[in-house]
Amino acid sequence: MIFLLLHGLTVVRALTLLVAHGVVEAQAKAASRAEERGPMSANPTLAALLRAYVEGDRGARLALADWLEERGDPRAGAVRAARIDWDTVARQIYRGRNPASPHRRDHREGYDWPELNRIRWWIDCALLGSPVPADVAAAVQQAHRRWLAGLFPDLGSSGL
Repeated sequence: MIFLLLHGLTVVRALTLLVAHGVVEAQAKAASRAEERGPMSANPTLAALLRAYVEGDRGARLALADWLEERGDPRAGAVRAARIDWDTVARQIYRGRNPASPHRRDHREGYDWPELNRIRWWIDCALLGSPVPADVAAAVQQAHRRWLAGLFPDLGSSGL
């Protein structure tokens, strides 16, 4: 697995390749048995997929959706759709950066629209894995955490 990681594969992709080749088949069976015995919060596979998604692994969301779908979990469709209101996140970042000021260019709603659009663009860049300002990266991770906490309330903060 270390070889696969050194060649630029993400953890989720490397694990997918190992599973496809049967290397971790016994571990998957053990995880499946643990899954049947306890709540989802006790499932290490679910916790790893959620953490990878929050940390920005682009393939983790679809891997999580596939994993849930294989188990008949109705949340698979919601994970696949990933409906997060990124415009609201952009406005929150903007308000954090720009306290109330009477000298704004656009007084209709109090936003400097070029700056707000730039923040929204950075959010899109963060979702694609590009480097972005630290406050944008943190806001994207926090939005993912909040969204997943709503879908998986039985995990609490320990799984995210």
